[in-house]
Amino acid sequence: MPYLPIIPFIRHQWHSAGVKQCTGDLLESFYRQVLHGSSSDQGAEIEAYRKLLAKRTDQIPVKDWGAGEDGIPIDHRMAVVGKLAQKASRGRKEGELLMRLVQTFQPERILEFGTHLGISGLYLLAGNPEVELTTMEGDPATAQIATETFAQFDVAPRRFIGPFDRLLEQEVNLAELRPDLVFVDGNHRYEATVRYFEQLLPHVPAGAILVFDDINWSPGMQMAWAEIIQHPQVSISIDLFWMGICFVKTQHPKKQVRFRF
Repeated sequence: MPYLPIIPFIRHQWHSAGVKQCTGDLLESFYRQVLHGSSSDQGAEIEAYRKLLAKRTDQIPVKDWGAGEDGIPIDHRMAVVGKLAQKASRGRKEGELLMRLVQTFQPERILEFGTHLGISGLYLLAGNPEVELTTMEGDPATAQIATETFAQFDVAPRRFIGPFDRLLEQEVNLAELRPDLVFVDGNHRYEATVRYFEQLLPHVPAGAILVFDDINWSPGMQMAWAEIIQHPQVSISIDLFWMGICFVKTQHPKKQVRFRF
C-alpha cells in the first residue's frame, strides 16, 4: 500500500507557487499551457476506452517488479482487468498533463518506463501522433492488454517487455535512442529511481524533460526526488506532489518550484 504523506501534502499546497513566481519563458509556458490547459477531445476518447476496460471482469496473472530484488518479482497474483483500469492506469488529469507537455515542448523521441495497459502511452501520443514512442513494461499480461489498447487507437509504439534493468542493458540502446522526454512510472524504489536517472542523464540531449511519477509514493521515492533535483545538470524542477518534472542540461539558472495540481 502506498505511503500516505498527509503532512507533506499540506506543506506542499501551502508553499506552492503561482504564475507570479514563474520567471522565464519555460516556467511560464509550463504554468499556462501545460498545468492550466483545457480538457481535450482526445482525452475524452481515451477515457471512453478506459470505461470499456473498467467493465472487464476477466483476470490476468500480474507480476510486480516494482520493489523486487535481483530481478525477482515481489508479487505474482491474479488481478481483474477492470480494477487495473480503474486504479492503476494514469487518470485523465495526469494523462492530459502529459499530453499538453508533449504539445507544448514538442519532444521528438519519448521513452516510457511502464506501459501498463497503454493508457499513458495513448496520452503521450495524443500530444503528437508523429512522436517516436518507445515503451517498456515488466509484466507480459498487462503488456498484452496494452497491445489491444494500441490496436484500438491504431498506434504502434516501439515496445519492449521485461525487467527494466535487463531491457536497458540488453535491448534498449539509450545512446542510440537519445530520448528528449522520459516518463518514469515503474519500480518505485529509491535505488532503482536514482539508478534510472543516472543511466539516462548521459544519453539525453540538452533541454530534455524527465518526468518521475509517484514522487511521494513512499519515503524512498521522496529521497530519490530530493537527490535528483539537487543534481547540477537538473536546471529546473517542478514538484506537482505526485509527479515531478525535471528540465536538464539547459542554460536556465537552477530553480525548484512547487505547483498545485
